[in-house]
Amino acid sequence: MRAVSLFTGAGGMDLGFERAGFETVLQCDLFDASHLTDDEVGGDKPDEKRRELTRYGQDVLGVLERHWPATERVNDVRNVSADRVLRGADHQPDEPQQPAAGRSVADALEARAPHVDLLHFGSPCQDLSVAGRRDGFVEGGRSHLFFEGVRVARECRAGVVVWENVVGALSSNGGRDFAAVLASLADAGAVDIAWRVLDARWFGVPQRRRRVFVVADFGAERASAVLLEPEGGAGSAAPRGASREEVACASAAGALGTSHGVDNLAHAVSASAGHHGHSSPRGDGADNLVAPTLGAANLTQKYYGHNDETVDAGLYDVTPAGVRRLTPRECERLMGWPDDHTRWTADGREVSDSHRYRMCGNGVVAPVAEWLGRRLMAVVESEAAG
Repeated sequence: MRAVSLFTGAGGMDLGFERAGFETVLQCDLFDASHLTDDEVGGDKPDEKRRELTRYGQDVLGVLERHWPATERVNDVRNVSADRVLRGADHQPDEPQQPAAGRSVADALEARAPHVDLLHFGSPCQDLSVAGRRDGFVEGGRSHLFFEGVRVARECRAGVVVWENVVGALSSNGGRDFAAVLASLADAGAVDIAWRVLDARWFGVPQRRRRVFVVADFGAERASAVLLEPEGGAGSAAPRGASREEVACASAAGALGTSHGVDNLAHAVSASAGHHGHSSPRGDGADNLVAPTLGAANLTQKYYGHNDETVDAGLYDVTPAGVRRLTPRECERLMGWPDDHTRWTADGREVSDSHRYRMCGNGVVAPVAEWLGRRLMAVVESEAAG
């Protein structure tokens, strides 16, 4: 089964879905920011920020080229089109689209239904995060790119869409932004939509990383079967110290069929913050091995040590012997990625530690994506057999 990856980053979601049996045919991210306007870049020094975005984007591109050398890649989601997706699916990354004699590109695209089996993406979340300004989809300059992902899904007739984001997406703008997410997917043709908050620590990695995942099925009513489990499974109470908003989001799960309006959303299943289907057993004292969430800005949580020095809990290991900084390799392990996944580009150039930390903070935990991919594969295979 073929998958298209938008806002790919270092490929955490791609790693997980490929472990489940999917083939990545196209990847997209902002590899070169030179074309962005000052308003799109933002900040007081747009030229400097453009250069830094490009430096980081080139490192991301190099990492992807090293691990996925034959995959089609596109700079900027706004440049993703159906013919680029078709070219990637046909494994022709370096050749221009040339339809057969007497057959237009539109005819070639029409012959594929769907063009790809899976489209997955985690659009920028700064405007939705509890840690950010929470401008939302309307005012935010980055999170609105979600709608570009929906456009690609519609134009490429994706079979299933998986969207990942911070839990703040559920409550952004009083919940209206998340309602817009569901409505946009339904308007694009999704016939079954389900959502759930999953915590990475119950998928075999020692990191608290809670993210909302939305599954939208454009071909059949399978989203709920992929993402939701019968009520009554193993679980646990919300962690001590969680905010009211976090506690509310920890149990957020639901499903939406196209026969319902957005105003009639129902929480069909209570998804706890506990075990979510990963085969790894949950042992006593597991919380002692759990690290705080890795963040791209490294501002997740603070510990205060001697002389009022502040260290970041997301990048430091606090032990009775003292404090030490986590290495990029350890951060990759917290993401369920292979060791040194982000260390080198395709041409052998070593990536700076700062960019490696940023890739991990922006990434998706691979075992979570793998679990979703295996659930989707199982549902599809069961449907084919039945």
